[in-house]
Amino acid sequence: MVRTKKVVYDQVLERLKNGRNNIRRSELMNLLQSLGFEVKHGATGNHHTVSHPGLGKFGFQGSNFDGGHNSDSIVKACYIRNMKNLLQNYKEFWVPEGSDDDN
Repeated sequence: MVRTKKVVYDQVLERLKNGRNNIRRSELMNLLQSLGFEVKHGATGNHHTVSHPGLGKFGFQGSNFDGGHNSDSIVKACYIRNMKNLLQNYKEFWVPEGSDDDN
């Protein structure tokens, strides 16, 4: 079964909403990458930058999160909330207007 962009978007958004205090860095990276985001190490080992090649036309210039001090730390809730808000702000990229009820 092929997962549409909307289905993937809905699944990722739901995970971010429900997992504010238990999403590890590797999982957050995988979730974002499943939506086409590029996640790269930032200036420090814990810092990660997030970009998306398709969102520039919507004015998105990038975001970031701190992955914690351990190799696969739980990401702080404030960064999860920021990523959730990012997805909601650019929802029309994954869920074109009028397709909210599509399966």
